[in-house]
Amino acid sequence: MSDQAVASKQLSAIATGICGGVAGAVSRLVASPLDVVKIRLQLQTGRPSFGFAATQLFQQKILDRKYNGMLHAVSMIIREEGIRGLWKGNLSAEYLYLSYGTVQFLTYQQMQILFSSIGDGRDDKLIFNKTLQPFLSGAVCGATATVTTYPFDLLRTRFAAQGEKKIYSGLTHAIKQIYNQEGIGGFYRGISASVLQIIPYMGLMFGSYEISKKSFRLLEVSLLLSANSRVIDTSIIIKVGDKFNFYITE
Repeated sequence: MSDQAVASKQLSAIATGICGGVAGAVSRLVASPLDVVKIRLQLQTGRPSFGFAATQLFQQKILDRKYNGMLHAVSMIIREEGIRGLWKGNLSAEYLYLSYGTVQFLTYQQMQILFSSIGDGRDDKLIFNKTLQPFLSGAVCGATATVTTYPFDLLRTRFAAQGEKKIYSGLTHAIKQIYNQEGIGGFYRGISASVLQIIPYMGLMFGSYEISKKSFRLLEVSLLLSANSRVIDTSIIIKVGDKFNFYITE
């Protein structure tokens, strides 16, 4: 089977979900150290030094900072916690990205199928603007994936934030502690802000992707037609030239 035939073949809903989950898990495994460093830098207090003279209070704030930049944070984490420290919370993060990617792509595909079936019904009241469909699909799939997998995101953040002094000894211990101390709502702290952020983000991402894809397809067709028209024009000129030469030689 040719590459073009393989690319054009539609995947099943389950296959699409699996592909999305695997993609999310692999990308998470690679990017985990940067995520841990980012969270540590975000949570620490104090102000960075910019190379100018500081007051005594300002100097004290600088001394209070544990990490003085990304590279320093990486070296400190490795020194104090070992290389595994850069992957703290990675187990819950893998669950997060595996499930998030699966739910996201599965929901997006189902939304596309839904819009397609609505369009086939020819009910003008139900047909959405085709340009807005990918935006809406992206917003829905992003919100659905965020709500479904948010407890894993919260666990990932808490694991990444803890340094040498461990609050949670493991995933099971963290789940028990959060549930006992904060209740079921503890697993969804900050979810409203996350959903409000992800709706426009995913809507614009998928919408921009579909618009860009259509634009490139139109460009390819335009270039193909332009190339074909040049070939036709050239053949016409040759034919006319041949006819002209025929009459001249007569």
